[in-house]
Amino acid sequence: MITTYLLGAGASANALPVVKQFSNSITETIEFLKVKFDNDEIVSKESLVNSYGVEITLRSIHFELLDRLRLFLEDCSNGFTIDELAKSYFFKKDEEKYSILKFNLSIFLSIRQILSKSDYRYFSFISQISNSQNIIPEGIKIVSWNYDRQFEIIESRFLPENKELNSLNRLSHRSKISNNYVDVRVFNNLYKLNGSNGFILDKKQIDFLDLCKRGLNSISYIEFLKTYFEIKQKIEEKDPKIKNTLSFAWEESENYVRFYKDVWNEICKTEKLVVIGYSFPNFNSEIDLEFFTKMQLLKKIYIQTLDEIGVSRKIKYILSKLKMEVDLEIFSNCDNFLTPAELD
Repeated sequence: MITTYLLGAGASANALPVVKQFSNSITETIEFLKVKFDNDEIVSKESLVNSYGVEITLRSIHFELLDRLRLFLEDCSNGFTIDELAKSYFFKKDEEKYSILKFNLSIFLSIRQILSKSDYRYFSFISQISNSQNIIPEGIKIVSWNYDRQFEIIESRFLPENKELNSLNRLSHRSKISNNYVDVRVFNNLYKLNGSNGFILDKKQIDFLDLCKRGLNSISYIEFLKTYFEIKQKIEEKDPKIKNTLSFAWEESENYVRFYKDVWNEICKTEKLVVIGYSFPNFNSEIDLEFFTKMQLLKKIYIQTLDEIGVSRKIKYILSKLKMEVDLEIFSNCDNFLTPAELD
């Protein structure tokens, strides 16, 4: 029997802002970086040479980053959600604004996760669903709309110190953008529909997981600023070797068709669906409808949310549209994710 988990922004709410909190979180991040690093002597002494051979101080890069976050704050304060704004740029074919928005979002999420580290619920969840070989059983599938790296951050805590932080042992994970889509185990249980914040530069994964583990101080911030500036240069120069691993669901990337084919194949035998912190926004409706269409064996849906009425109404609408009769059970306690042992 297959149990599938469908995760939305609420599943990471203890580490990252949900839609309504985005502006406040960006403001808090700007203020934190200003207070901590504006006059940091260690950061002020460092510099680097850009691609034109010009020396640039890290202090100036720090201030440029703050300006970038302020512009990002303006984007988040215009009445649209980030996803809505991104989708409007995408379908207007405004590639410049779309690329900048994705870059800013990826950088902001990276900073926030370095500062907040992780949502403790992921650690508890992975611990409880893993088997005696420290592997998540094949009967559990996870589909996430979140472009954060909460699963990967928690996963890194399980790895020995001599292992690469981004070489996941317990979680096999796929997204449309990856170093090598084919180079994964046959068992794949985590699918990320929007990809993950971070970048690939010349086939090297840049995910800041090491900094998430260490936290932010003068030394780690210097590392972050140097990496940030390198990525920024490559994007501004339109270097084909740089890729943003955050890939919205509507983007038809090189692996788009294969990726969704794999997702549908993995979930098609689902009998139990657990929805955690997902609000079924309108801009995801096409894929959400397809998601339910593929689960013809579905018998029960467990909904874990703080918005019981809104989420259950949207799920019932999808089910009625597809003429599916499925039992629903709602849980308003979100202290921990529901595990298979708790499902009847």
